[in-house]
Amino acid sequence: MPINPAVPYTGFALAPPVAEYSNYSNLAILVLYFGPGGKASPSADLIISNQSAPSQLSAVESSELFNASISGVTHEIVDPVMPLKEKKENLTAFVVSNSTVVYDIYIGHLSTYVPMTQSKLQGLVTDDTSFLIGFLMPILAVFSAYLTYGKDRTTGVIESVLKRPISRSGLIGSRFLSNLTAIIVAVALAMLVAQMIIRHYFGLYLSGSYTALFIFEYVVEGAAFLSLVYLISHLVKSQGALLGAAIGVYVVLGLFWSIIVDIVMFESHIPSDTLAYVKAYLAMEAISHPASRP
Repeated sequence: MPINPAVPYTGFALAPPVAEYSNYSNLAILVLYFGPGGKASPSADLIISNQSAPSQLSAVESSELFNASISGVTHEIVDPVMPLKEKKENLTAFVVSNSTVVYDIYIGHLSTYVPMTQSKLQGLVTDDTSFLIGFLMPILAVFSAYLTYGKDRTTGVIESVLKRPISRSGLIGSRFLSNLTAIIVAVALAMLVAQMIIRHYFGLYLSGSYTALFIFEYVVEGAAFLSLVYLISHLVKSQGALLGAAIGVYVVLGLFWSIIVDIVMFESHIPSDTLAYVKAYLAMEAISHPASRP
């Protein structure tokens, strides 16, 4: 250690902030005491202040944000319990012994935590949930349409129902509306649960506009798959053909949509180095994933 003859040696030293093992966004302070023969430190206090190295003890104490006893130690990690706002200030640590400031060091911030913002949260939700919901929503739409309408259509059950005082359009509309209602409720409940989890861990909610757009996107996706299965049920004659065609539509559109976008762009024969290509590609991406738009 460099020795300054003008400064009496006290044996104390404070290492720069180190990660606190239970929460790595919090920084702790390593207190060291180099006494003769490994002797433990005398009675002392560790004081943290947002002031820069005042020479008087009264000035240190008046700006004190945290105080802990470090008596009788050779080395110890002190985790300052302070509000996050104070941990993000520029801080200085002092060792006070016998009513005298015997050591001080600038330590800067005591937290690396960066609060979650609405834009970061929306990006997190879009990246982590879009694939899962995009995978499950078409399945819900395909099988609900098949079980509540397509199956009855291909087996002739619909025709017996139509003998009652109800029109074909009324029957189709009522069943489609019931399927769509189930999808809306499923998406809304999923978003409600997500909002509760996000609130618990991040202390904020997704914005109303993003939430509405998120729900709208997947309701439209579900309605599209419902419509396709309803349409296919009028084109095929057997349950097996309907179910196979419905699953085929799901596989092609639900799992390989990104490839389809690339194929459409390739077949458009628009040069990839032109502004028109960029605009067309961004338009396709915006249509595919509206919730991911800024």
